[in-house]
Amino acid sequence: MKKIIAIVLTVVLIAGGLGGFVYATNGHTPMTGQKLVGMGVFGPDPPDGFFDAVFTFTNPDGVSEITIEQISIISALGTVIYEGPYLDSYGKPYEDPMIPHAIRAIVLSNYITEPPAHAMGYTVEIFWTNSHKKGLTLMGIVYHMTETTADSSTEFGTTQMVNMEQELEPEDEEDED
Repeated sequence: MKKIIAIVLTVVLIAGGLGGFVYATNGHTPMTGQKLVGMGVFGPDPPDGFFDAVFTFTNPDGVSEITIEQISIISALGTVIYEGPYLDSYGKPYEDPMIPHAIRAIVLSNYITEPPAHAMGYTVEIFWTNSHKKGLTLMGIVYHMTETTADSSTEFGTTQMVNMEQELEPEDEEDED
């Protein structure tokens, strides 16, 4: 089972690079500012269980509140699956800021209604702002879960999410002399 997961993750990482190229060239303009980025795998459930990815993130600051401005879920093929406000478990926009030490999650199966025929990688981008300029940054981790109902076992893999700032520069226009 570990070999299958390793092979799937390798294929997904390669497909993710190609998908990133497609995503970057499809005319979509990403948000700018602070963002937390992670990659997870989702696909068809195994015959005797399920497979999912959960993106868990927290506000580690003791003072600042963090507001989730937007989330984007993009497939490894570059298709935007969801882009909009962070939704609560009832599908409504979550408008309250994250108080210090609050924890929230994005479960891929809540956003992907038709799982792909094979396991596929997905990038999740969480754009955020904080109430204090010098506050700590949002941090997170991705749990890759496979549960087998036959023997009631669950396997977890984790990947650290990366926090970065994205600033878009206007493209230089060529002089027409």
